[in-house]
Amino acid sequence: MVAAGWTTNAAAQEARPRIYVNYTSQDAVGRRLAYELRTEIARSPLLSLTDVEDDAFIRANLITIAADDNDGYSLTAYSFVITIKDLDGGFDKFYTHFAGICGANRVQLCARDMVTSIVETRDDIIAALQQR
Repeated sequence: MVAAGWTTNAAAQEARPRIYVNYTSQDAVGRRLAYELRTEIARSPLLSLTDVEDDAFIRANLITIAADDNDGYSLTAYSFVITIKDLDGGFDKFYTHFAGICGANRVQLCARDMVTSIVETRDDIIAALQQR
């Protein structure tokens, strides 16, 4: 179980967990996607964006690359990995991974889908802690 060794107090502290977004992007659509991801997290009533990696409880790792022949102006291919902080050992534990293609006209929707995945991660962790 993901929450092994965590206390119920951690669930209360992380009801609105701090999220750090780490991204690598060489294409314009990918950079927009990273920006929109950060913006959607900051707007979320269930998540809190942090610019300090060590303060994060959940890390969203995004890598993008142009997926078209137009110098990256219309499609980006992405890999999106969610890791969580191990409160006992201080290192990240892999939680889940997604990959896909996002078009320039759907960047905000793609970012919202990613935030939904982060919220589901948060909900799973809280549920696991409440069962203890």
